Amino acid sequence: MLKKGDDFLGKNDRIRFSLDEAKDVNIIIYDTKGKQIWKKDLSSKDTRVGINYITWEAKDEKGERVGNGVYILKIATDGKIITKKIAVIR
Repeated sequence: MLKKGDDFLGKNDRIRFSLDEAKDVNIIIYDTKGKQIWKKDLSSKDTRVGINYITWEAKDEKGERVGNGVYILKIATDGKIITKKIAVIR
């Protein structure tokens, strides 16, 4: 199953999640208004059993730095979805 690590992110923090097998994973970050800020699709070749990490540089899809505040993290795979609030604090 998926599991997200810490709830607070700084400038270049990693998002941690664990998998019971290597599989495709979609990671999406939204602002509190529901606008998609950033997305990363990982194939099963990019993941492994156990703990996996992905770095989000606290930038949007245009490469612009996002402001301090609360964001919504969604991690999805095989019909399983985990949604958590995360905070960017610099």
